[in-house]
Amino acid sequence: MSQKNLFSASVLVALMLVASLPSINALAPIPSATVRVTGANGNVYLSTGADGRFNGAIPAGNYTVDVIVSGYVFGKLENVVVTAGNTTDLGDIPLGRSGKVTGTAVGPHGETINDLQIKICDQSTNASISGTILQNGTFQFNTGLKNGTYFLEINPQWDVRKVNGGYLAKRIYDIHVVEGETTSGVVVPLDYSARVSGHVRATNGSPISMIYVYAFLNDTYLLNYAITDSDGFYNISNCLTNGSYKILVSAGGYGADESYRGVDLVTGEEVKDFDFSLVPSAIVSGTVTYSNGYPAPGIMIYFTPLNNHTACVAYTDHYGRYRLATYLYNGSYVVQPSYPSAPSQTITVVEGKETKNVDFILPSNGNTYAFVAGLVNDSLGNSLAYTAIQAGANSGSSDTNGYFFVPVTLPPDTMTLEVNVSASKIGFATATVGGITLTPNSTTTVNFTLNALPKGNLQGRIIDPLAQTPKQAVQISIQSSASNVTAGSNITLTGSLSANANGTVTIFRSVNGSNYIAFSNATLVAGTYSLTASLSQPGTYSFYAYWPGSSDYLASNSTTVTITCTSAQGPPPPPSETSDNTLFLLAGGAAGAAVIVGLLLLLRKRS
Repeated sequence: MSQKNLFSASVLVALMLVASLPSINALAPIPSATVRVTGANGNVYLSTGADGRFNGAIPAGNYTVDVIVSGYVFGKLENVVVTAGNTTDLGDIPLGRSGKVTGTAVGPHGETINDLQIKICDQSTNASISGTILQNGTFQFNTGLKNGTYFLEINPQWDVRKVNGGYLAKRIYDIHVVEGETTSGVVVPLDYSARVSGHVRATNGSPISMIYVYAFLNDTYLLNYAITDSDGFYNISNCLTNGSYKILVSAGGYGADESYRGVDLVTGEEVKDFDFSLVPSAIVSGTVTYSNGYPAPGIMIYFTPLNNHTACVAYTDHYGRYRLATYLYNGSYVVQPSYPSAPSQTITVVEGKETKNVDFILPSNGNTYAFVAGLVNDSLGNSLAYTAIQAGANSGSSDTNGYFFVPVTLPPDTMTLEVNVSASKIGFATATVGGITLTPNSTTTVNFTLNALPKGNLQGRIIDPLAQTPKQAVQISIQSSASNVTAGSNITLTGSLSANANGTVTIFRSVNGSNYIAFSNATLVAGTYSLTASLSQPGTYSFYAYWPGSSDYLASNSTTVTITCTSAQGPPPPPSETSDNTLFLLAGGAAGAAVIVGLLLLLRKRS
């Protein structure tokens, strides 16, 4: 992505780095931290008390421990072993102070935008943290932010049920975060989306609620969707760019011919009363069996229209039954199972009416099903939800009441099949019942009682080890080798830091009074830096230096230095945006110098 796109003049991003958080006592406990313990034998959540300590009984096993608390980076310990009857003490777990990013979201006319989701994402890993824009249009991220470069993203598509004014998605890149410090004043400006709205009704005028209406750009890319309300009203008002769209209504029980229409949309404008009138579908139902009389499950039934209507399909269930109640119109269809040498039938259907007993017998024997069902409880008689069930080669899961129902595939012409059935759940010993005999189209009941695994104890303390000594303020300077040059000449920018430190200095540049953008990097060695650059086009150039700070020193901005670049051929034209807005990252520096990467993009307009 070009720097011109990243630093568009329409995107006003002001970044201000403030002083470190005040120091506190070493080894200060962190209360109210969430300690998440996850592993093959259990998922347990613990929390710290006022003394920063946590303690809990955990099934024996190997675990990963994650620590989450507001205002701090996330902590993680891996390969933590808990043994039955013993205590595993993790001791003191230090957490660093999280970086903090605050800002506002505004519309094209400066209006406040609120109640939208916003994410901050690490640009190197895409790991993200979600938040919400408050009623006053502000947002804040203060947890889980390590040193690094991030981008902010607002995507109104995440809030499909909300109208929220109608905006396009937006990303702001190169937000530089330093642990324990605040990056404030970030402004995320949103542009207006195109909008389309209307009603979805049946042909008798009654509204059709709780159905999806999709917007496809250029008949290909799904950009957004809406769900009709109790009046059948829909409003797709976010994330729609300029273009030609197909609006698709997906409504079970109705036809499709009038549910797919085109419309041209323009950002900032709304197409209203884009209504749909849907015809009730005809209905066809029946059964499919093999030649031996057993049900044929999972068979696709193909409906081919003998007119210009849409072809459609249905599938048989475990008992060989099918029912199609969508996209069938008045007229005739050829109905045929998708199976070698399967017979077909030609039927005539009527919208809103059901044609029953359209049955088929397949010309051979195929797979059929037997069924295993039952309940899973613990040793105290409590239902165990979401328990994994394995019956032969087939699997399933118990529901919220501990009940399970698992179809088991039987090969063709199989009259009996013996399987083992097992139940397994995190934190419990797996139970297995062997030698279960199954027969086609029958249900066998198998119940389980699971015993909890033996437990050990896990404890530790979460602390804030922030050093008592606050960071020191320093000053970075900048000078130029010349104040007046001709186009094509080289200049050398030099400067020093009021401390003997190493790192990376970012040079920001403004051309003819434009917004400052990051121009190049220079390596700071023992508190000094130097950068040579060529000014290829006439104009007035202003530069300043920025140092992002270190573990001992605060960040610093220099004053500005201005250079006039003239041409012998008359008044200077404005510099080319395509060449001058390119960001060159220069590598180099003394051996052993520690390079601290962290650009704070400070877009400000200076005279």
